[in-house]
Parts: sequence; C-alpha cells; structure tokens
Amino acid sequence: MHTMVISLDIQRAFDHLQYNSIRNSLYEINFPSHTIETLKDILIDRKVTIQTAQGPVSWSQQQRCAQGSSTSPLVWNLVANEIISEEWQPNLHSLAFADDFIFVISEPTGSRLKATAEAALTKFQHWTDKHHLKVPTEKSNTILIRRLVSGPRVKWDNQIIKRSTSLKYLGDHKLNWADHIINMKTKLTHLNQKNLKNSQSQLGT
Repeated sequence: MHTMVISLDIQRAFDHLQYNSIRNSLYEINFPSHTIETLKDILIDRKVTIQTAQGPVSWSQQQRCAQGSSTSPLVWNLVANEIISEEWQPNLHSLAFADDFIFVISEPTGSRLKATAEAALTKFQHWTDKHHLKVPTEKSNTILIRRLVSGPRVKWDNQIIKRSTSLKYLGDHKLNWADHIINMKTKLTHLNQKNLKNSQSQLGT
C-alpha cells in the first residue's frame, strides 16, 4: 500500500467565514429553537464603523468572526462539520484542527492513489467554493509514505501542491511534527529531572 498525506490550510478562515454559511449550518442541526435563535441574533444587523474627516462611515458586515471570540470556534466548527461529515472513500481518512485539514489516503497503486486524491480534492473544493473560502497552494503540502518511483502529483486550482517530507505543527510554525515530538520529549525530560531533584532535596537524600 502507498499512502499520501494532503495538508490544506484555509486562508484567513475566520475572517472569510460568511454569515449565510453559519445561518444555513444552524438550520441543519437539531438544536432547541431558542439556542439557534440566540446564535442567529449575534449575526443580525452587524456593522463596521470607521471615523473619517467627514464623520463616521458604516457598512453592513456579512462575514468575519473575530479570532479570540468565544463564539468563533463554535460557528466555524458548525460550517466545517459539513465537509468532515461527508461520506469519503474507504481508503481515505479526513482530519481537521481549527482551519487546517488533512487527508490520509492509502491505495495499492500509484494511479489509484492519484485518482482518490483528486476525487477528495474536488469534493473539498466544492465545499470551499460554496462557502467562499480560499486554499493557498503555497501553504498546502503533500507527503508520500513508502515513496513510489515516481509518485503522483496532485493539483489545487490547476496548481501543483508541493511535496514535502514533513508538516508544520499548528501553534508553532517553527516546528514540524517530528521536531515538536523531540522538543516535547526534551521538555518532559528536564521537568522530570527537576521534579526528581526537588523530591530528593525534600527527602534529604
């Protein structure tokens, strides 16, 4: 079996999240009506106002959930759940963390690997287009595990997604997954040694 990992990042996902997408997602879930109405009220009659030399200027806001707001992860997850809940092919697993999505695909041949990857990306692009979201190819990657002699290349918007040997760890853009594990191991080792030293000092040993 050959495995490909595809990593996709949504460009400024919280800034580009459409209020219509949130409202439609609220209609799809089986929540008590008062809860839905409360969440919908948050999106009603929102305006942006700036002060100019001629006085304040306002316009209606139809997108954007500020990062740091307590409701932002909630409403983003409501919209993202639509694509995560899709029925995928048996040899494909989809994962999401915040606005990062990963597809892990395993197939016995290179041609089937490419076909499954392209089908997944097509379905994902239908979702991003529907919600007016963008995926920058410069922040997207593929990784081949059990590398083929000439592994398949996959595209997003007719641009080849670059191949990499590692993925960046979300939350620390200086670390990839392997470096993150090594870094955490070092921190835990130092913490354990410090605790052991303190306990020995307290016990007088």
